[in-house]
Amino acid sequence: MSMTHVETRHFVLKDRLLDDFFLVQLEALDNSFFPNPWSHRAWEDFVKNPSNYYLVLALAEGRQTGGEVFPHDSAEGEVLVGYSLFLLSEPESLAHLLKIVVRPSWRQMGLGKRMIHEGIQTLLGKEFERIFLEVEENNIDAVNLYQTLGFRRLHYSKHFYGPGRHAVIMDNKIKP
Repeated sequence: MSMTHVETRHFVLKDRLLDDFFLVQLEALDNSFFPNPWSHRAWEDFVKNPSNYYLVLALAEGRQTGGEVFPHDSAEGEVLVGYSLFLLSEPESLAHLLKIVVRPSWRQMGLGKRMIHEGIQTLLGKEFERIFLEVEENNIDAVNLYQTLGFRRLHYSKHFYGPGRHAVIMDNKIKP
């Protein structure tokens, strides 16, 4: 499989309860890419809470990528490629995109965009009207992606991610 082309039929987007194998992979990705990763308990609490919504992007077993080796021992023969997490506030019809990540070897292929688009469609079906998020100001690729998906800059928060690490607060009114 070429690194510049993704055959989407080999991917599965899920919003189901995750097994322990996927929780371990979520934790590993979180530990690798976020400065303040969640504990195992926090992950368990998040996926069990009905006020949360998440998508996992899984690669069907037997597919390979640019030298990256994935374990293939989940019950359904899939491995985690990325995920997105939303905290939901039904009374406000508001969703907060807490985290989104795609494994480095799978970036620049539209998978993050696909996860956000799928999340938006699902949230619309649940009568949500708005999504907001925070993104580190120097994460230009992410800021650009969010803007192409209709997010607009609302606010700037100094030191949001730590000393000298500022955030751009963005939102998207998904329901016309």
